Amino acid sequence: MNLVIINGSHRTKSNSRKVSEKIRQFSNKTGFESASIIDLHKELPVLWNEDFWDSESDQFKERAKLTPLLKTADAFVIVSPEYGGMASPIIKNFLLTCSAKETGHKPAVLVGVSAGQGGTYPITEIRSFAFKNSFLCFIPSNIIVKDANNVFNNENEVSDGEQRLLDYSEYVMNLLSSYANALGNVRSSGVIDFEKYPYGV
Repeated sequence: MNLVIINGSHRTKSNSRKVSEKIRQFSNKTGFESASIIDLHKELPVLWNEDFWDSESDQFKERAKLTPLLKTADAFVIVSPEYGGMASPIIKNFLLTCSAKETGHKPAVLVGVSAGQGGTYPITEIRSFAFKNSFLCFIPSNIIVKDANNVFNNENEVSDGEQRLLDYSEYVMNLLSSYANALGNVRSSGVIDFEKYPYGV
């Protein structure tokens, strides 16, 4: 199975990138044969506008480069830093461009990242609204990385709290793998009709 990790930080050297890389490192232990990271600040820096739907536009062509990877994904991990108590703008920008044919009826884990004691608000925001046109299926369990400056820095020095976070993250990724297997059956069932109902009703 293929896993795609979406890093939603606007920064080049970010805690969200560090968290994304840590998840990729142990993803093969949880049933995924491959894992790729999409750094949105590199891959999709332009804010959504109507040109994204014009097949001749530069925006459409740049976004289309991500389509093969998204279509072949069996599951997603969406990593968002907490900016001012909100999900990152670039995550929301990305989700605006996702079509159901790329992400529909595929499971996703939400990961909130905070240098302080936050990290919950991005998960709440994305879970509330981002599924509508993308048809992503957010699993009930999520991962919150608090005090992110001080975790995942040294594999030889892992605190008890960091180890609990690692153990829980691996548990959640095993859940995601199980959901990916189950929803693969849904997508192959023949009942999904994105041509007739691309946005629901």
